[in-house]
Amino acid sequence: MPSTPAPPPSSEPIVTVSLTEFRGLERSLRTLSTAQDSIIHQMATIRAHQDQIIATQAQHTTILHQIQQHLSMQTPFGHDRSAPSEPLVPDKESLPAEQPIPEEEIRAEPSHDTPHI
Repeated sequence: MPSTPAPPPSSEPIVTVSLTEFRGLERSLRTLSTAQDSIIHQMATIRAHQDQIIATQAQHTTILHQIQQHLSMQTPFGHDRSAPSEPLVPDKESLPAEQPIPEEEIRAEPSHDTPHI
């Protein structure tokens, strides 16, 4: 008579599974494990592609900023080329302050001589 091992003491109920059921469950476990491994591999591939896309995007952003800086250096007074073209009106702060011309300079210039009658 073959001896059967004594079940370990437990508060959980004992479940009896037929050999056919056990083999079916084992097959399902292997299938799920294989599917999980495949999904993990696919996720790693996707992460690598995502990292590559992020790096390329960072390079493109850097190039775009360089182009924008280059274009802003070429526009007069930092005028934005994308804005509608309007005449440039200098601010009052950017204009030199008017200074009176000394009378000696006015008298010294022949163009300011008073006409002789």
